[in-house]
Amino acid sequence: MRDYQLVCYRGVWCVYWRENGRPRRNSLHTRDRATAEREFAAVLAKLKEPARPKLVTVADCLAAYYEAKPQVIPRPALARHFGAMLPAAIDQAACQAYPLQRAASPKTIHTEMGILRSALIHAERINWLAKAPFIWMPDPGEPRDRWLTHEEAGRLLAACDQPHLRLYVQIALHTGARPGAILDLTWEQILWDRGLINFNPPGRARTHKGRPLVKMTPELRSELEAAHEAKNPGAVHVVSRGRRRIRTVKRAFAAACARARLEDVTPHVLRHTAATWMAEAGVPMRKISIQLGHSSTDVTERVYAKHSPDYQQEATDALAQFPIVQLNTPTVNERATRAGNARVRSRNDRKSR
Repeated sequence: MRDYQLVCYRGVWCVYWRENGRPRRNSLHTRDRATAEREFAAVLAKLKEPARPKLVTVADCLAAYYEAKPQVIPRPALARHFGAMLPAAIDQAACQAYPLQRAASPKTIHTEMGILRSALIHAERINWLAKAPFIWMPDPGEPRDRWLTHEEAGRLLAACDQPHLRLYVQIALHTGARPGAILDLTWEQILWDRGLINFNPPGRARTHKGRPLVKMTPELRSELEAAHEAKNPGAVHVVSRGRRRIRTVKRAFAAACARARLEDVTPHVLRHTAATWMAEAGVPMRKISIQLGHSSTDVTERVYAKHSPDYQQEATDALAQFPIVQLNTPTVNERATRAGNARVRSRNDRKSR
């Protein structure tokens, strides 16, 4: 993109750039600097939008979405199934055919359909589509109930052969933060004087996936201080290799899990582990919810309440106050005796006739 600048020409603010060596200006028709800055930001945002294809396909929408959201991992299966389709052709039948063609877990299908829906909504926002079609979402299935024991966590840390991976695991286990929040974390977000970590970076809009302000544990602070002292002077992000930011740890994490002989463990399991440990320690659900950045305690209670040591204790105590009244039911011997007496009476009655 050209180097556009905001300049004031004869008292009126303009967008200035050079084209083929010659200066060019486009008036913003305002003499107020604040208004000009807002208009200039809107112009730059418009210029950054990708060029609209003549015929917009689902593949085009997915590509534009991946470019706008580099943190989203592309899903080739979506492009193979929906890519050649026009967005208007997607209906419930087309969505329901996807799980039949895609051999994957219900959770994976649900995630991929969510990416498709987000991509089409993004296409609507950049005026590629008049209206994004409705996307039918399948049942994600039961959530995976996998967490690490303390012994398993120790094995995993011992298997982390790269400093950035070990630091990632330590942050995840000691805060319960989401993988994306940890990888986005910069050194400016570490509030050393207060002993806090602000996982929501400046300028980031708050979403339903909250990024909370959490307190460092002594062990985590020690790890962070050592990493800060050893970091490259040009490193901005906490989880980095030299100056290079780490965008995903999935491959290195999977290798460490294999060395630690851990099955069915992904980076997100560390967040589930931290929450489970807090629940097992008796931490109230409200405080766990704040630590995890949940918008309410509903999800926290549904997933983690069963791990609390006093789970349903009040309900059990209340029911225990009402002992069950047992009726005087005959024993096996008594029932046999009664049956024998009945047979004797029946024979006597026949003889008397």
